[in-house]
Amino acid sequence: METALKNTLTEFLPELRNMGLMRCCRCKGVKEKQYFSKHNFYTNKYPYCKECSKIGSKKRLLKKRFNITEEQYSSLLKKQKMVCAICKKGEEHKNHITKKYLGLAVDHCHKTQKIRGLLCRKCNLMLGNSKDNIETLETAIKYLKNRGIV
Repeated sequence: METALKNTLTEFLPELRNMGLMRCCRCKGVKEKQYFSKHNFYTNKYPYCKECSKIGSKKRLLKKRFNITEEQYSSLLKKQKMVCAICKKGEEHKNHITKKYLGLAVDHCHKTQKIRGLLCRKCNLMLGNSKDNIETLETAIKYLKNRGIV
């Protein structure tokens, strides 16, 4: 029965697309094109809707870029008491579209790929902009102290 339904839907996919509709390969829902990214809607033979694309994307990113699982990320987060390892603040940045908090960034040594901890976006950018150069960061601290800011 399920195979018959699948074959029937497959036959109508081109017609659905012409009507501005698409069937998600993960949740099996038939949705309007606004619920798919433009790339998925026009080019992908096996598209996922935006909601289904979010599921697992963080998991794939963590595995691909840092070779850690979501569980390892969560463990690091708990170890740091859910705050940035440098400024000790929780994540303040939200996605401008979804308005959801982005989570702490995985900080790692670019030479060894070893994970150092989790940082908020501002602290991660600070290290990145200094190219992880301790002398540059120390010079910046001296600068602030000499200017009477700190």
